[in-house]
Amino acid sequence: MFPVIYLKGEVKQLDTTTLETSYKVKYKQVTIKTSDGAIIQGKINLSLNERVSDIFTKSEAPFVVMINAFSKEGEGKTLFINKRHIIWVEPEENVGNENYES
Repeated sequence: MFPVIYLKGEVKQLDTTTLETSYKVKYKQVTIKTSDGAIIQGKINLSLNERVSDIFTKSEAPFVVMINAFSKEGEGKTLFINKRHIIWVEPEENVGNENYES
C-alpha cells in the first residue's frame, strides 16, 4: 500500500519504491542514566564525523533519540529522552561497535 497525498481535492498515490535517500546513519551503543535513576542502554545516531559528546554539547535539540533501548521498562523500544533529565552518558568503547546503514 502506498501513502496517499491530497492535492487540491485530488487523490494521488506516491510510489515509495522510486524515492531515493542519501542519508546515512551511524549508530553508537551508549548507556544513559536519567534523573529518576533509570539506566537505559541502546543506540543513538551520530553523523558520520560526530562524537557522542557533540550530541549533548553542540546540538540544540532538546531530546536524544535512542533505538533498541533496553531498560527495566522493556527492550527493543525507541525512546525520546529529554536532555535535561540526563545525569550521565557512557559510550561503549569497543572498536567496531558502530553500525552504518543507508
